[in-house]
Amino acid sequence: MTFDLQNTVNKYLGETIGIRASFSEWKTSQSIPYAIRGGYEFSEMDLMGCKLIAIAAKGAEAFSAARLAKHLAWIDENHGHAGVYIALGLEAYNRKRLIEQKVPFIVPGNQLYLPDLGIDFREHLRGVRKKSPKLSPSAQMILLARLLRKFPSETWTATTLAGYFNSNKVTMGRAIDDLEAHELVEIKTEGREKQVQFMMTGRKLWEKARPVLRSPVQKRVFVENVDLPLGVIAGLSALSEESMLVPPQRQVRALTSKEWKILQENAELRIIPPASSDMAPLEIEFWKYDPQLLSQSDQVDPLSLYLSLAETKDERVEAALDQLLETLKW
Repeated sequence: MTFDLQNTVNKYLGETIGIRASFSEWKTSQSIPYAIRGGYEFSEMDLMGCKLIAIAAKGAEAFSAARLAKHLAWIDENHGHAGVYIALGLEAYNRKRLIEQKVPFIVPGNQLYLPDLGIDFREHLRGVRKKSPKLSPSAQMILLARLLRKFPSETWTATTLAGYFNSNKVTMGRAIDDLEAHELVEIKTEGREKQVQFMMTGRKLWEKARPVLRSPVQKRVFVENVDLPLGVIAGLSALSEESMLVPPQRQVRALTSKEWKILQENAELRIIPPASSDMAPLEIEFWKYDPQLLSQSDQVDPLSLYLSLAETKDERVEAALDQLLETLKW
């Protein structure tokens, strides 16, 4: 078992129950059948006078609680020492299965379960989340709001965000988890709620997050009506207001899918088929989050605007987008 992992375990033990473990080489590990030995790293672990065999998975093989329990039982039966599984993350259903089978484990920073020593201490469970390639719309909205200096303080909670974005704690909690999974925020638990803070600010945060940011535009439709109250100025219409780009022939507006559903009830609305979109005087973008929550005027915010047009293959648009970023006060 690596020295770094041993230090991580000891730091966690010291912070949670005020003790340290001593680790040493388990010299008899080579006598274990390769079917078991090949998948783990081993160390002897002395914890409060109790000798344990600490094991950690070597590679990325799919975790099986049943297989691990069987292997630890073999070690106990043939070498007379209980084993303890050490991992930096543990999925909720696997944790439940290990506890049901009374398999000891330590997840530094999250949970300590040693039934033979009468210890079942959980600081908090940080499930191993399957990180998506891109941020969720809610997580992206939070990050952009921070870059646009929408937050009055450096730290905030899910409750604070729910009030600001007219959302709920569950949705904001998931968004925070998403930001943490992408290593953009750090979290400290104080009282009943997580205190959240971005790990960097300004242009550094933008550059760090850029690969996982997506266009806020979910869909585009074209209509004849230009006199209906439709969202905020977006797309090339907004970019032309912020640069030397020539305004487009048709207006572009952004609104949410919910607003669009309400608008469709208007008998005067006339939608133009995509095949005839070149003749449309108005283009409507449906956004994955409410553009008005980040907007400070009658047009979309500059960062969402950049993301909505980032895939446009036009040198003039690309130059205008670069200019847009350069004029921002990070």
